[in-house]
Amino acid sequence: MRGFGLILIASLAMASSAHAITVTNGSFEEGAAITGGFDLLAPGNTTAITGWTVLGPGGVDYVDNNLWAASNGSRSVELPGIGTGGLSQVVTNQFVIGQKYVMRFDYTANPFAQDGNYGATVSVTGAGPVVFDYEKTAANTPGAMNYLTFAYNFTATSETKTIEFLSNGSNFLGIVIDNVSITEAGVVPEPASWAMLLAGFGLTGAMMRRRRPVQAVLS
Repeated sequence: MRGFGLILIASLAMASSAHAITVTNGSFEEGAAITGGFDLLAPGNTTAITGWTVLGPGGVDYVDNNLWAASNGSRSVELPGIGTGGLSQVVTNQFVIGQKYVMRFDYTANPFAQDGNYGATVSVTGAGPVVFDYEKTAANTPGAMNYLTFAYNFTATSETKTIEFLSNGSNFLGIVIDNVSITEAGVVPEPASWAMLLAGFGLTGAMMRRRRPVQAVLS
């Protein structure tokens, strides 16, 4: 029966792994050296944070754990630099038109900002922008950032998408993001995967029918 289980597991794995989406450097760990806990990056910068373009007019703060804790790894990004700022990335030729996706990201606010509500606008080309708010309190500290994981749902209208995070307002202290990822909202196996899955079930059934019961011998 062990062989049947392996066939079944392989079939299910193939069915559930279709069209995985790769967000380059979603946790911002790859990039230029950071000095003094953070670096202010100007709009248009495409090299300091690998895979990402800095938006303006205020740029962003590229932060390491000498200033505050990241949610994943040791680096995060504060969207407002010296005013409204953000990040974007082009995810090329990975989406299936008509498929539903979920973009998740970890979200908090600068622990040195005044208590209150902070927000940013998240968008994907072909889908409407959504504002996500975060209520910063005295409980937010550099060592306990209290990240929340938010989800942005969209349906692919093209194979290539631009994802974008842009701070709201002109404050230079505000939303911090980390750990960006995209997954399919509901994985539907391709025909080939269905065929392998059904074949696995068929083999399991056939082999079970071939197994003969063991007769008990009484002495």
